[in-house]
Amino acid sequence: MRHGPATAVLISLVAALGSLGPAQTSTAAARPLYRDAVAVLTFHEISPRLMPGTDSITPAVFAGDIAALRRGGYHFVSLAQLERFVSGKGRVPPQAVTVVFDNGYEGIDRYAYPLLRREHIPATVFLIVRYVGRLRNDFTWKQVEALSRHGIRFETETYDLHRAVAVPGGTAPATVGRILYPGGRRESRAAWARRVLADLVRARRTVAARTRQPVNALVDPYGQYDPSFLALVRRAGYRYAFSTLGWLVEPHTDPLRLERLDVGVWNVTPQDLLAQIATVAADAARDPGYRPPSSVLTVWR
Repeated sequence: MRHGPATAVLISLVAALGSLGPAQTSTAAARPLYRDAVAVLTFHEISPRLMPGTDSITPAVFAGDIAALRRGGYHFVSLAQLERFVSGKGRVPPQAVTVVFDNGYEGIDRYAYPLLRREHIPATVFLIVRYVGRLRNDFTWKQVEALSRHGIRFETETYDLHRAVAVPGGTAPATVGRILYPGGRRESRAAWARRVLADLVRARRTVAARTRQPVNALVDPYGQYDPSFLALVRRAGYRYAFSTLGWLVEPHTDPLRLERLDVGVWNVTPQDLLAQIATVAADAARDPGYRPPSSVLTVWR
């Protein structure tokens, strides 16, 4: 997801916040950009070898992001705190942010975790479960198990549905697209539901067994969802699901339609990160109760 550029005034404000020194932090926190809401900040790969055009950032940029958030008066809250907030069972501080990582890249362990541990920042990793221990740059189960014992939470991004399938007219995410097989036969709705539900259940049970922790949350692959898919998410036992639509999580947000900000992108600087949060906070203040629509195309169904 991407947002348009902020206004000149807003960018100036954010730049000022990002440059505050330690003695000025309380001033930024005294005038919060938003209250009673959470900005879920999505990162992917953290690697010293920056790959332009990808969802990857260097360890230096990630450290700069964390430092900018600290100086800007943001408060880090865990996924568990976010879940309690959405469920009406807890409050969050002003300018609350939650740090999450998608896909389960090994660089999260090597480069992000030491900083998170040192700064006492909670974080959650959403795993594409089939890739664990199979892809060279992804987590191994040994890493997952070790980090789960040290405060990192693991959830799922499906077992093996983070991929495209053939559908009439092109391709679609495997979670929402009914497969078009060679020869022209199309997957039935019942077969689609069985396939997707089996994958979601397998993902949840596998991660729970490995981490010995409850698994309650899911990331919609590519951010795509529709009511039929969310019904299967609920049947599989998940209580929370995240898209990639850029907005704040607010008290009235549907737990299965939680929005996030995609900030871990190769050309997003720490100042860009602050500007993105500020832009969305300003938009949310102007239009209370607005929710971004799903971007799933009905032709896929």
